[in-house]
Amino acid sequence: MKRLVRVVMLVSLLLAALPFVGGTQVMAANEANENIDFILHKLAIPSSEMPEKILNDGKNDGKTAELLKDYKGLDGVTFAVYDISEEFYQARAKLREEGLQGTALQEAAQAEMVGLELNNRAPLQTQETATINGEAGQAKFSLPAKSEDKDAIYLFRETKAPAQVEAPAEDLVVVLPIIDNETSGSTMNTIHLFPKNAIVEEQPTFDKQIIDQQSSYQFGDQIDYRLTTRIPISLLNYTMYRVSDQADESLLMLPETLKVTVNQTTLVKDSDYQLKTDDHGFMLDFNIDSLKNYTGKTVTISYSMRLNSYEKVDQALLNQADLVTDFDKLADHGEIYTGGKKFLKVDLTDESKQLSGAVFVVQNGQNNYLQKTDTGYQWTKDQVQAMKLQSNDQGEFQVMGLRYGNYFLKELEAPAGYVVSQDPIPFMVTKGASTLALKVVNKPTTKQVVPPTPQIPSTPTAYSPSKIFPKTNMLTNYWLVVVGGVLLVSLAAFYKKNKKE
Repeated sequence: MKRLVRVVMLVSLLLAALPFVGGTQVMAANEANENIDFILHKLAIPSSEMPEKILNDGKNDGKTAELLKDYKGLDGVTFAVYDISEEFYQARAKLREEGLQGTALQEAAQAEMVGLELNNRAPLQTQETATINGEAGQAKFSLPAKSEDKDAIYLFRETKAPAQVEAPAEDLVVVLPIIDNETSGSTMNTIHLFPKNAIVEEQPTFDKQIIDQQSSYQFGDQIDYRLTTRIPISLLNYTMYRVSDQADESLLMLPETLKVTVNQTTLVKDSDYQLKTDDHGFMLDFNIDSLKNYTGKTVTISYSMRLNSYEKVDQALLNQADLVTDFDKLADHGEIYTGGKKFLKVDLTDESKQLSGAVFVVQNGQNNYLQKTDTGYQWTKDQVQAMKLQSNDQGEFQVMGLRYGNYFLKELEAPAGYVVSQDPIPFMVTKGASTLALKVVNKPTTKQVVPPTPQIPSTPTAYSPSKIFPKTNMLTNYWLVVVGGVLLVSLAAFYKKNKKE
């Protein structure tokens, strides 16, 4: 906004300088008591840019035109007008007796009327500023040029203003007639006045929050955000009030979740604001005229995004929100994290031997299995639906996009020539640990040699203590066998001897 050069001038409307001819003041006057139109242009100016008192010459060009261009009019301000002709002429007569003359006399009398005690006098008219023909802050009065038989003197006083007004404008005192020196001294029948208010300068607030923020998130999680901004009461001089949010490419904007509210009132798209969205954010432009209804109140913008990728683990996934106005640029951001874990499948007896083809599923502490869907991860009790992890030629496999916490690997298939691990393998996902591979071992399979069943010979050729170990009662049976053998041998010898004889 352009800052005006501060020039010291009068606050009230002064009578234009009148030429003197032959020592006599020349003044154009209304022969008939016709009405004069007074158009007030109520201007709202930030207190830090408030100019010094500016001469109101009754016209709406020059410096006053600059005011209209640089500052907005203020609707909702009430003005009352009073006829103070009698008080003015009395004050002027007294000042003349004190030696004042000419323009100095006129200005001094006017100055005494500013802040005049009116003793609950009823105003002639009361008007409230409004937007007329696209210009805000206008109020129109039509008043007689004469008060009884004298030129009328009017005081315009501000009686009510919106909350953003820092202090009421000073009284405007108009002494009729007003002469336009640029048109050969003709009387002005339309007079423009420019009462000014200093507007409270207040910076809007802006805050971004992640609802129920967690230390980490899982691939597919929906993250809920909330932006709040308190609308400054000095909104009048704004032409732009824009809120936007742009997120990391890993976060997908869910436009159907966006909602704008003030207290319990839901603002309407295309009426109260314009909205543009893309895959990773939005831009919301408020309708200033609509937003004026909520000055001093807090606007809440709620929306959600989905963690749509697991490519960036242990990195801050940011989305930055900005508030941009004619005078301010405020920013706030939120950040989330996701984690993961790498693994290396190796031989139990030789960890340098990396194994491919092992197949695993991931379990959590509730014995549910990690399942991958079109929109992210979820947990299921059905192992068949679980996501499968398989070690590659270098024995590597990984799972990314998990919340920080404790998990288990369950081996479904072992590499060829190895035994499937029977026990779940615990692992931990922590911030910064995604690059450290956990070694997962397998025991190789081995062929078992089964020894033959020992056989005891039915007729041993010799006694050998190392081969035959007699059982209980076996000794008696053995001597019977010996005696029987001796008898057989003796019988055979006897038979052979008798045959020779």
